[in-house]
Amino acid sequence: MAQAAGGRLAGAVSHAGGLGFIGAGYYSRETLTTEINAARAVVGERDGRLPIGIGFLAWRLDELPRSDAEALVHTALDARPTALWFSYGAPGSIERWCAYAKQAAQAPQPSLFVTASTLEAFQQLQQHDCIDAIVVQGLEAGGHGLGSGQPRDELLLDVVRTTDAAHRPKLLSAGGIADGRDIAAQLTLGADAVVLGTRFLLTPEAAYADAQKQLLLKAQGHDTVRSMAFDDARGTTQWPAGIDGRGLRSATVDEYDAAAQHLSWAEQQAQQGRVPGIEARQERYRAALARGETERMITWAGTGVGAMHDIVPAATLVQRLAHEARQALADAHARLDAPIS
Repeated sequence: MAQAAGGRLAGAVSHAGGLGFIGAGYYSRETLTTEINAARAVVGERDGRLPIGIGFLAWRLDELPRSDAEALVHTALDARPTALWFSYGAPGSIERWCAYAKQAAQAPQPSLFVTASTLEAFQQLQQHDCIDAIVVQGLEAGGHGLGSGQPRDELLLDVVRTTDAAHRPKLLSAGGIADGRDIAAQLTLGADAVVLGTRFLLTPEAAYADAQKQLLLKAQGHDTVRSMAFDDARGTTQWPAGIDGRGLRSATVDEYDAAAQHLSWAEQQAQQGRVPGIEARQERYRAALARGETERMITWAGTGVGAMHDIVPAATLVQRLAHEARQALADAHARLDAPIS
């Protein structure tokens, strides 16, 4: 949730009992410091640490001069957050950054989260002792992810059935989770916790524009699409091979699809930033943004968006989700013991 989840949202979620994350993927040290201070103003500190998480893109850290990347991570560590989350990098990059953070952190050390989109990726990551939690992200997730990854429930069950719960990192499920019933379902499938992204875009604390929030309120799950179009328009095609994004279909997507219609998904990946007509598409995208038009706006969204119908404060949402999940689990327990006839 880069550029949507800042300190205000992270602090509000944590203050209500969740664990809110600052999406720092594109941040400078100065911006990260500002957002950390915003979170601290909302949630304060507990037991000598700031009870939020901070997320980084491993590939972005790798792009920076090493000293700048390390300084950015140290800015996060100096805040004593509860967790750091590293996602999306070249082979071995995530593990290297986790090891660096573990070595550089002073007590109390943050928990280290990473993302896996396939069983194979999970199995590789769990071999590293520095990793405390692995988020298994299904294809249903909004924003960036592995285009050839697995559906959420299939991936979660593959992990649960092939790994020993006593000897693996904490297991979190993500992708298309919209309400407390979804949370309850993931817990019964074996997840230790869940991650929600799109649902928290519909809060006053989220940094999305009001126009984007209105688009989300009107959307159905079938209005989302996985595509390279979003990064094509923004000029952010440096993501690792295989990574695309899920967002609301728009004129931006339609134009890209028309230009890339004769290319397979693999060919689109190979031609990132070079699909014919990219300069003209980017110019139309920038011009539309400058005019405040919504038909070309990039709005990340997961497949659960159709079950999201209101904008409520983050604290209210955390409480609602917890209540719905408890109620769903209680209802399931009651049905389990009830006679069929």
